[in-house]
Amino acid sequence: MGRNIQHAVSLTEGERAKLEMMSKDNQLSARISKRVHILLALDDKDDLRMSYEKIASVLNTSKTTICAVAKDYSLHGLDYTVSYHYTPASLRKPKVNGELEANVIQLACGSAPGGRVRWTLELLTEEANKRGVAQPVSRETVRLLLKNNELRPHQSAYWCIPPKENAEFVACMEDILHIYALPYDPGTPVICMDEKPYQLLGEVRDPLTARPGDIEKLDSEYKRCGTCSIFVFTEALAGSRHVSVREQRTKKDWAEEIEFLLTELYPGTGKVILVMDNLNTHTKSSLYQTFPAAKAAALANRLEIHYTPKHGSWLDMAEIEIGIMSRQALARPQPDIESFKGQIHIWKVKRNAECKKIDWQFKTSDARIKLAKLYPVIV
Repeated sequence: MGRNIQHAVSLTEGERAKLEMMSKDNQLSARISKRVHILLALDDKDDLRMSYEKIASVLNTSKTTICAVAKDYSLHGLDYTVSYHYTPASLRKPKVNGELEANVIQLACGSAPGGRVRWTLELLTEEANKRGVAQPVSRETVRLLLKNNELRPHQSAYWCIPPKENAEFVACMEDILHIYALPYDPGTPVICMDEKPYQLLGEVRDPLTARPGDIEKLDSEYKRCGTCSIFVFTEALAGSRHVSVREQRTKKDWAEEIEFLLTELYPGTGKVILVMDNLNTHTKSSLYQTFPAAKAAALANRLEIHYTPKHGSWLDMAEIEIGIMSRQALARPQPDIESFKGQIHIWKVKRNAECKKIDWQFKTSDARIKLAKLYPVIV
């Protein structure tokens, strides 16, 4: 960065003499002393004529500070630049008063104007300034005001919201949390299961690979190549998971996955505790619709099923596993089911080899405090 011609510093002989005398004054504050040395270094009549970068390096300061000093001198002169005109934050007149804060909170807690889905920081700033309850405020002032009051009307997230005082939700939730609190028993493994549909997408144009100074570029256009469904079984305490890909997710598909789970993955266990959501295909009747009665009964008798509550899929640890897999392995679309299977298989093998576990921390005692509104009030 070179010199700023707009804010050039050209000291007179008297100004330079005054600054040189001030530079030897040990009673000056560190801030004023630094400004004095910056002005001396910026003087156009100085034979050295260092660049802003060099001055910043020598005086252990920033280019921003040097620009500010040069601007102050250019606009206001020497006395202003090296005076104690700076007002500490503690003495400044606050922009935010009680009336403004109350109005911003009222706006943030209400509905956004017509034609807008939700508030944005810019929209809140505009509306707050329209009310004229204080001097004009900036977007940053509004952001900090919202932060201090723990309000985020400009943000949203999808979440399963159960109704208040729901005994059914609480009963299922505490049942799941009790299962998660059990000590590890390889003879009776706790398996979490979930499934999710995915769309197969193909690239219309080949991506431009990354190169020095430029990132990889992907075309936004794509072609649809069908759909598939993934089934995830994870044993969190053992750090293992099984993932399979199927063309669809019918009762037969679920039953065949359960058969593989019990006969191939856990053939030596007497019983498997299975945690999953209550999708209509996730029932023991699906086994009877797929296999002969004797085989279906043998499989069903080895299952101890615990369902997550409605609007409580977040209690299923397999959903966490799917989220991790989506970010790590499926961020790039796959054009066909075979490449989809290959990508997932590589991810699964590596993750199992690393024995990655899910450290579940949410306990029943936490639920009774943080989710107290869900518990029925006993009169």
